[in-house]
Amino acid sequence: MRRTTISLAVVALVMIACGGGDDDANSAGAEQPAAAEPATEPAGDEPATEPAADESSSEPADEPDAAADEAPSSGVAENTAIVTIGDKTYEIDVTASAIQRCDPNFFGAFWVLGGIGGNGIDMLLPPPGDPNFEDAPYINVGDEERDIEWVANADREMAGVDPGESQVDTFTVDGLRVTGTATFVDLNESYAFQGGVGDEPQPVPGTFEVLCAAG
Repeated sequence: MRRTTISLAVVALVMIACGGGDDDANSAGAEQPAAAEPATEPAGDEPATEPAADESSSEPADEPDAAADEAPSSGVAENTAIVTIGDKTYEIDVTASAIQRCDPNFFGAFWVLGGIGGNGIDMLLPPPGDPNFEDAPYINVGDEERDIEWVANADREMAGVDPGESQVDTFTVDGLRVTGTATFVDLNESYAFQGGVGDEPQPVPGTFEVLCAAG
């Protein structure tokens, strides 16, 4: 009996060692879950990458120059007449005085008389069809140094000068300023041609601008 009891005890211990620990074995043999990886943010939520700066476009765009739309100033001073005939330009003082005149509204005409004591100008530009003036517009410019008397006057008869070779071609009055074009001949050449000692006077194109001071 004693032996049987011992045998049973041994069998019981063997069973406990082999089968009684199934729960522990299962728990020990089970794979541990993998460590959770940190959640990845959706691609759409990632901050946008700033594009690399383009050095070629770093310069600010040229802004339109407001002054470009403005007409440039002629630079003519007040009480001054600028007349260019051929390659010669005359700048004549026409400041009003007891002798000189710079009147943009002489009974509707633009009247200039100046250059006393030097190169001179005598100009009268009545509006076309004005009943106050029967004569055509004219400009006379004297060049003392070269002894030339430039004449642009369609009404003046000169030897060797055909119609259209001496006249005011165009002019525009804008307040105190007048600008225009003319065709000139030298009166002294006409006299020489008339006397048989010179060639026919040659017409020379020119431009003019006068600015009077406010009265």
